Amino acid sequence: MRLTVIGCSGSYPGPDSPASCYLVETEHAGRTWRVVLDLGSGALGALQRYVDPLDVDAVLLSHLHADHCLDLCGYYVLRKYHPAGSQAPLPVYGPRGTAARMARAYDLPEDPGMSLEFDFRSWAPGEPVRVGPFTVQPIRVEHPVEAYGLRISAGGSLLAYTGDSGRCASSRPSPEVLTSCWPRRRSATATRTRPASTSPAATAAAWLATPGWRGSW
Repeated sequence: MRLTVIGCSGSYPGPDSPASCYLVETEHAGRTWRVVLDLGSGALGALQRYVDPLDVDAVLLSHLHADHCLDLCGYYVLRKYHPAGSQAPLPVYGPRGTAARMARAYDLPEDPGMSLEFDFRSWAPGEPVRVGPFTVQPIRVEHPVEAYGLRISAGGSLLAYTGDSGRCASSRPSPEVLTSCWPRRRSATATRTRPASTSPAATAAAWLATPGWRGSW
């Protein structure tokens, strides 16, 4: 997998970084698959430095605070009015009420809201979903709103994403899941894990505090 830090400012975008947004890519069956983890304020513009937004396969939202989801409004406009024509609905996974929350954010009626542009799907705690070669397991974490940590695996590699959430009440901390809170401008962190066969010390933490940081494993 390859991880690109699109934005990592907490609570609101900074002068050098959008709010939380991370691009995860992997090669499979002759093509590149891409998922976006969160799409916070200011992220859609920076995302276009690294990928055509029409080439994203799914958006995965950890929770519905504005600094993690609000640029879905701009993404709605891009997909609805793109010069190439209206696009097929893109899968968007998030907490319950994501479709209604985003409709309100853009002052749309909840029916149809953004449902012609996005295929909204709700996380079920602990229940994995598949996006091409990616397997994504949502884990409830402590936060003022419904929020999830996400364990994403593909091709023997693992990425665990916590957003800016607190400790997970249902799981013990482990080398694969970081469950601590981080200061502003470190609104997310992750663990990347190589297959166990590579070495006993194959797990390394990636501090995601640098916009444009890219890493593969």
